[in-house]
Formats: sequence, structure tokens, C-alpha cells
Amino acid sequence: KTRWQQAIVGAPLSRVIDETNFEHYLAAVAKGLATLHKSRLASSRIVNIEDHLVESRKKSLKLGEALPLLTTPLQALLRRLETDAPSVTSSDHTLIHGDCQFGNLLAQDGRVVFLDFDDCVQGDPTRDVANFIVYLHFYDFSPIFRDAMSSTFLTSYRRLVDWKMSAERLVWHLRVQFLNKAYRAYFQQAAGTEQEVLRILDLASNATRLASKCALNGSGTPTTPWRQGSC
Repeated sequence: KTRWQQAIVGAPLSRVIDETNFEHYLAAVAKGLATLHKSRLASSRIVNIEDHLVESRKKSLKLGEALPLLTTPLQALLRRLETDAPSVTSSDHTLIHGDCQFGNLLAQDGRVVFLDFDDCVQGDPTRDVANFIVYLHFYDFSPIFRDAMSSTFLTSYRRLVDWKMSAERLVWHLRVQFLNKAYRAYFQQAAGTEQEVLRILDLASNATRLASKCALNGSGTPTTPWRQGSC
């Protein structure tokens, strides 16, 4: 069960993308992701909504025990996840990347190369979309540029797939992925961990507003200066 892959030479997409080319590259990302989701490929491993809830409960409990001051926002987030869990059946599942984000994308001659398929499973394709949008908040992009990228990516993806992705479903997965990032931030134990976890939980609580921004038309070049960073 080993696959040999061809070596690819390219630059990290996060270092190449800017206000002059982001529409081209994000349309390519959306196309690659939609192609994977619409393929007939399948995985024997399935991750469903209940699996996400189980993991979210575990991570919320561990975070609350380690950072007692964050217990209240963690409990509020978990209640929303449990109350708003979408109805997603196995027929809605596709093969998903499982870790779609800039760290696993290369730019090569104007194209986008997807890397790291270790987390491929059968699951809700909205998870991949939400994961990509969430990770944009952990690079040093200006807010206006980040919003433009999120909107462009989401608009392109929606045009390419055959199913309708509801705003509620996107919001739910955004919250799950932000909680995952909060847990990872705690695990890394960098300076200012508690403040960073609180910042991420605040992003999760505002996921509805974020999804509304993403639904806006992503056309137009941002004029606010921005910088790139690493995740």
C-alpha cells in the first residue's frame, strides 16, 4: 500500500500569491479541489459529522482543563456545534483532501500542485472548503486581501460543483476547523498561547459573519497593503 510519486519542483503558493494573481491561483485551487470531490475515487475510511463532534468534545474538554479562563467560550462553542450540526448523509460524502491549505500547495508555471494526501477520507466536501478559508487567517495577509481571497475561492468552487453548499453548513465546518486550530495552538505551547487560543475562539464565534463575507463577490483588486507570512 505504498505509492511512488513523481518529484515536483515549485514554490510554496503562499509566497507566490499576491494582489495581481490571486484570482488566477485561487480559481485553480478551487478547480483542483472540485475535481477531487467530483471524482469517483473513494477511501475506506469515513469521517462523518458525529466523528467531528466527538473530536470537538475531546478537544474542548482538554483545552478547558489546561486553560480554565477559556472554559466559558469553549462551552459556548461546543453548544453551538451540537445544536447546529448539519444533516449530512453518506450520499453527501465524497473523497476529500483532509488538509487543504497553503502549506500543501505549490505554484509551478502558473499552475497549482496539490501535495500531502495522507488525510484523504470519505467525508463532507465542505470540510475542505472551510479548512482552506480558516488557514488563511494564520498567514500575515491583510484582512481585506484575506477576505478577497476567501470570496474568490468560494465563488469559484461553488461554480464548479453540482451540489449546493448552504451557508449554515459552511459556518459549522468553519467553527470545527477553528477549534482544531485552537487546540493545535495550545499543543505548540508558544509564547502567548492563551491569548492566541482566545483569538481563535473569537474567530469561531464570528464564523457566521466570516461566511457572509466569503459569499460576497471576490472580484476586484485589494488596495490595502499586505504582507505574507508562514503558518
